[in-house]
Amino acid sequence: MASEALKDLNIQMKLDRMSYVPYYEQIVTQLRDMIVAKTVQQGQALWSQRELAEVLSISVLPVKRAYERLRSEGLLVTSKGKRPVVGSGNVPWNVQDLWSFTEEIKSRGLASSTRLLSFALTPADKETAEALNLKEGDEVYRLTRLRSVTEGPIALETTHVPAALFPNLETQDWATSSLYTVIENVYGRRIERGEERISAVKAGHEEARVLKVEVGFPLLSSRRLVSDGDGIPLEYGLSLYRADRYVARVLTLRRRPQ
Repeated sequence: MASEALKDLNIQMKLDRMSYVPYYEQIVTQLRDMIVAKTVQQGQALWSQRELAEVLSISVLPVKRAYERLRSEGLLVTSKGKRPVVGSGNVPWNVQDLWSFTEEIKSRGLASSTRLLSFALTPADKETAEALNLKEGDEVYRLTRLRSVTEGPIALETTHVPAALFPNLETQDWATSSLYTVIENVYGRRIERGEERISAVKAGHEEARVLKVEVGFPLLSSRRLVSDGDGIPLEYGLSLYRADRYVARVLTLRRRPQ
């Protein structure tokens, strides 16, 4: 069965058994090169872990590690009970750019969609009030949105903006509008700077349900505070990204002089 799967894919993989490079790294390198070169196409099904292990005459463990690595890079999409499929690998998040999700995805030539899950005018809790330089209990608009690309849900975003700065915010079309575009073009406030705190978390029951993953699935967590040129806070929010479809990217690293 495995040999038939290999024949159907019309690609070849082999391991250098004399090399000091671990098997899983050899598998990662070969599959990554095939995906980047488009030898295999986005959405194309690949071998299961068991099938590829049989093709290469090795145990399943190195294949499992390789697939996990490729999944973390967005190059492989896995679902329980199904063969893995080739991912886009084209949803890197440049942490040096202050873009909205809509702007970022559009810049990469990808199509995205937004579903508004909730919108409320609510009193600011202590954390939100401190971030937005408000008094606890001051009114803020809270938006919770589900972001998706071609492959499906990718991010769950909950953001807060001061109601006093953005009156009648509920009148905007949040299915098509970017929050940053509304802030700048409708309310005339120029976004100048942002602070981002990134960490790794596990999906709880609600996040798992909405993002269509299992409870405990790895997520990339980003807490962002955005301000204008005068330092006035405009937005404070939490974004949870599927770790198999989103990766953080820093374009340039410079070593400090010793």
